[in-house]
Amino acid sequence: MQVNKVNEISGLGMNVYLNHYDKKSIKKLLNTLILLKIRWIRLEICSKKYNEAVSLDALSDFVKLCKFHKIVVVGLFSDFIPLTSMSVFFSEKLLKPIHTDVDRYIIFVREIVKKLSSEVCIWEIWNEQNTRRFWGKAPSSIEYTEFVKKIATEIREIKKDAKIMFGGIFGNDVDPVYRFIPNSIIANPKYIHESIKHKVGNYVDYYAYHPYTRECYFSLSTSKEIAKSIIDSIKKTQQYYTGLPLIVSEIGVSPVLNLRLNSKEIAKIYHEVINFCLGINLPVCIYALSDQSSVHYGILNPDRNFGFLDYHLNVKQLLKEFKNLVI
Repeated sequence: MQVNKVNEISGLGMNVYLNHYDKKSIKKLLNTLILLKIRWIRLEICSKKYNEAVSLDALSDFVKLCKFHKIVVVGLFSDFIPLTSMSVFFSEKLLKPIHTDVDRYIIFVREIVKKLSSEVCIWEIWNEQNTRRFWGKAPSSIEYTEFVKKIATEIREIKKDAKIMFGGIFGNDVDPVYRFIPNSIIANPKYIHESIKHKVGNYVDYYAYHPYTRECYFSLSTSKEIAKSIIDSIKKTQQYYTGLPLIVSEIGVSPVLNLRLNSKEIAKIYHEVINFCLGINLPVCIYALSDQSSVHYGILNPDRNFGFLDYHLNVKQLLKEFKNLVI
């Protein structure tokens, strides 16, 4: 069910987590999105988190506010899995692979879609499924395609006009992100291509990818060099998958091990990448509005501190620098 262009999603997006369910926190998130003139959000919906009435009600309240302010919501069905050595190399010891747990997950999906169907029309199915970390075992495009078929069918039984997004893959799907680590661990290449061979295009409307490069996590590179590495990564995907309705549903730069970067330099990278994407009409979503809790990560974990707000929703310097450049 492929389309020729992206109609509902355009311009600048932001990845969002709801880690606090009180009205004040929800309002703070919304006001920050409005301040930054965000056009759409990618909202993480984790089955471990939204299993109680209070969290479900907060989720519903937030998407209603987004709709009222004309911010398009993409609901991301993917469970939160912190980046650790165990999740990268031994994920099968930590979690049950989602494709073997579909019956349980479908119950959750149906509950969420019913609750949010008036506000959310676009659903992204899983996150970085081309990695062992999120697939729970060696990635398989055949297994993922079957998973998409089942979840998309359930969603469209409830909301016939729902749009489905192929889960954002880690990397540009052309080059290996880390050449010295086997593809089966970090990111299987040509994953979109292989999934299309297995007929995933019968069920999805958009294809998402995350054009991270090694420099996004740790390097001694300058902001110009890192921005160029991301833009070059994007160009390769766009050229390889000419004609597909592509979306960058996540891209960010970690401040933890990028020793030459401060908040101003990271904001410059985002500004340059965003301008490039908007110049070619490619929707782009920055990671992330707020930090995850530090209890999930060690102090040197490069997956920490991407947020424009900290975990407690205090404004970080990155937000100030980004606002000055983008607005």
